[in-house]
Amino acid sequence: MILLRNLILCGCFLSFVSCSDYSARMPTTLETIQNSCVLIPCSFITKASSAEGPAAGVWRKDSRWFVGGVDVFNSSNARNKLHGEILGDLAKWNCTSVLYNFTKHYEGQYFFRLESKEKYTFAEHVSIKVNDGLPSPHLTSPQRPLQEGVLAHMTCVVASHCPRDPPVLVWSPVLNHSTDSLRTKDDGTQEVVSVLSFVPSREHDGLNVSCVVTHRLLRRSQDTVQETARLHVHYGPKNLSVSLNPSRLVIGSPVTLSCLGVSNPPISSYRWFWNSSGSMAELEWTSQNVTLNMTGSKAGVYHCEGTNSVGASNSSALLLEGEY
Repeated sequence: MILLRNLILCGCFLSFVSCSDYSARMPTTLETIQNSCVLIPCSFITKASSAEGPAAGVWRKDSRWFVGGVDVFNSSNARNKLHGEILGDLAKWNCTSVLYNFTKHYEGQYFFRLESKEKYTFAEHVSIKVNDGLPSPHLTSPQRPLQEGVLAHMTCVVASHCPRDPPVLVWSPVLNHSTDSLRTKDDGTQEVVSVLSFVPSREHDGLNVSCVVTHRLLRRSQDTVQETARLHVHYGPKNLSVSLNPSRLVIGSPVTLSCLGVSNPPISSYRWFWNSSGSMAELEWTSQNVTLNMTGSKAGVYHCEGTNSVGASNSSALLLEGEY
């Protein structure tokens, strides 16, 4: 009686085996959405003879035992409570499976049962949950600021519950081409990966870029899920010009010249140039704003150069001609 009881508790039938000969590996939890399918990565260890010859796989819900459990899928049966497939090769100890048209009614714990020369229901199980919404994506953007003109990449990843019906990733705004792929992780679960490649420009600085998750079974706008990242783009000085204050020049009166433009990071150094009678000379001024007393000898064409860590740029020219 003691031997028989141990066999029953272990779940081994038809021959005397040790429970340590049998174990299964699968995720502890899986999630899907209503009416989609769910991929169950699964492998097992058993005596070599158990994987030989014809074998069938069974997914049992709620309990590993016949009492309290219900077989929702049996690969040897033509009709089942749930349509499914054993994707793995049972002869190679791979019980990876997919169950289709999964609904909240079938939420619960699932146990795998091997039926070959020996029949055994593994103690390990996976809990499957049906969500009302889509999984959240994970958006990876560059840690350092982007640089204008240098190719950049952003990666968005979201869990995929169903290999034949994965979620779709959409970038907003559409900056350029993206490459999508379905990737299998080390634990056998899958994820959709979208890589956005683009060449950043000044116009992208401060732009919010979103990775939006959609699915054919959830088409309402409130069903979409997204993650957003703000772009930070470094670019050299642009649109430099020299402003004049006051705008009306009077010989003998002070006038301030300012070198104006946009850049990120800000301009760190300035150079000033003066062209008089066709001869260009660099002045000793190194600040953004310079003030001089306007005299006839200081008439001519002025321009500035601004430099930051990305590059340098020259301004348009300004002609100074004083009035007496």
